[in-house]
Amino acid sequence: MRPQLSGGTLGGLIVSAAITIAVTLSLALAGCSRRTESTHAAPTASAGGAPAKAPTPQEDAAVGVVDAWLFVATPDELSRAFVGWARPLPLLDQFVTRAERNPFTGKQKSVRTRVPDSAPRAAPDALAQPDLARFELLGRKGLSPVDVVTCGRAVLDWDEDNARSEVYGRIFAGPPAATGVLLEVPPALTARLAALSPADSKVAATRWAALFKEDAATIQDVTTRQHFLSLPDSEFVAPLGDLAKVARKALAASRPMFLWTAT
Repeated sequence: MRPQLSGGTLGGLIVSAAITIAVTLSLALAGCSRRTESTHAAPTASAGGAPAKAPTPQEDAAVGVVDAWLFVATPDELSRAFVGWARPLPLLDQFVTRAERNPFTGKQKSVRTRVPDSAPRAAPDALAQPDLARFELLGRKGLSPVDVVTCGRAVLDWDEDNARSEVYGRIFAGPPAATGVLLEVPPALTARLAALSPADSKVAATRWAALFKEDAATIQDVTTRQHFLSLPDSEFVAPLGDLAKVARKALAASRPMFLWTAT
């Protein structure tokens, strides 16, 4: 189970790169068992013609807890669905180094980041549960912004600081009671995912698995560490394929790609 961070909470946390380090370990390693189940069904209309309720992890429990959804949207479509949510500020042009306190360990650490030191705030009337039913969704189990960081490192060879900045700096600010986290997938990553050939995809999935296991090797609990280290590389093929599928749709429609992860 992932730590229960709301969209509003995580939107505020991203200004601290030290926190993202802790979130990386806790989300990626505690919440990523894992990737083999997905559903490609889009929301349907109810009998009365009204949009179906946006999916929740509980509603998809029959196929494994599908708790993340990929979709594409124009800025206007996104604003209508995520009423009151604030767009992230532009990334800094240059890295800055900050001394931050990790709230999980209490230790100070110097971090490099391009995420601005301030964060936008959601409007007072922002919706905690956005209207996702208006989008064509591709659902997946266990996909989080942390996975997008690792995917970016695998696909674009980003270093860790740049990958974290590119991803965590694109998380929207929702209300404190938000039921999930909204991320705009970095445009450069979307473009590269859309262009992956079958051979490229195989190499990227293997690289993704290797990077994931580098993080998993730091887990102190022996049983958990061994579980994640034993995951076959094939576990990373399906999520990469889903990301590439939606990325191709995004480029064809000239729209950004987004990830909604329920919390």
